Parts: sequence; C-alpha cells; structure tokens
Amino acid sequence: MQLPVDAKRRFLARFWSKMPDRVPGTPQHELLEEYIGRVDFVAHNYVERDIGRSGARTDRGRIYLKYGPADAKQPLP
Repeated sequence: MQLPVDAKRRFLARFWSKMPDRVPGTPQHELLEEYIGRVDFVAHNYVERDIGRSGARTDRGRIYLKYGPADAKQPLP
C-alpha cells in the first residue's frame, strides 16, 4: 500500500520528534541532520548507475545509513 505524500510527511515528523536531540537547547535536530548527511553521501558515492540502483538501495548504502562511516579502514592488498 502506498501512502499519500502528506501522510508520509506526518509520519516522518512524528518519528523524528521522538528521537532524542543530542543538544536540546539548539533549534536544529543534530541526529536528523547527521542522517540527512548520510543519505546525501550514500546517494553520491554508492549509486549503481549501470543497473539503475540508488545508493540507499545498495548493501553498502544501507550499512552506511544505519551505522555511519567506518571507524577504521584497511588498505587494499
């Protein structure tokens, strides 16, 4: 079932309003801003253009959205 755009917006507004704000005294919601930054990074770096898959629909993109950047990277052999 596909939700109307207005219903999606209401759902997302309720969802993010329940998330804890790291710095409650500021007007912006830092956790939301971090997530939006991750979405932007994934959209630009993990897209699979040859098969028409957006970055958020790739395995690497989903992992990055959920956990953020890696703590350490191993060099390629």
